[in-house]
Amino acid sequence: MGAASAVAAIALLLTAGCSGGIEIDTGGDEVSADTISSKAEKALGPKVAGDPEITCDNALAAKDGETTTCEMRVGDDPTTYDVDVTLSMDGDDYDLAFRSDDYHPTEGKGTIFADQVETQAEDSLGEKYGTRPEITCPEDLDGEVGATTRCVLGVSGDEAKYGLTVEVTSLDGSEYSLSFRVDESPLEPGDELLDAAT
Repeated sequence: MGAASAVAAIALLLTAGCSGGIEIDTGGDEVSADTISSKAEKALGPKVAGDPEITCDNALAAKDGETTTCEMRVGDDPTTYDVDVTLSMDGDDYDLAFRSDDYHPTEGKGTIFADQVETQAEDSLGEKYGTRPEITCPEDLDGEVGATTRCVLGVSGDEAKYGLTVEVTSLDGSEYSLSFRVDESPLEPGDELLDAAT
């Protein structure tokens, strides 16, 4: 990216969602539906706008890549949101990952997750400048106007890494707008942001 791109701020209208994960011990050949429900509530509870109630009807076989879909309600919100569940294996360790692409934070409540910020920033900046960057965000972004987070931006073939500031500029129901601003100077070795992103 050149100097002109490094100082650009871009707003993009996006649909919110949420994700989370938790390590588990299957203790057998499958993970029960009740276990998936309780683990999903634990993982997503801190990330949504109220106490979630998650119902899963199907168990998961203890095999890498197994998936199922559960339903989530949040606090007093009558809406039912799908929660996609994926089981992954790392040796003898199992992880459950949860994602709800149709859940959205309300003003001042809920979270825009780091992986979503990364993908949306890469899409937006890649479309604008013709080269898709690689972006790592160490922290989630609060679902409120004016909230900011700092990420690290790199481009394939270039060893330099740049700081990227992401800000929530508007939030309206299921849609929000983010702005992205790239630092003019690259990050120096030992920078806390660079360390946090590795």
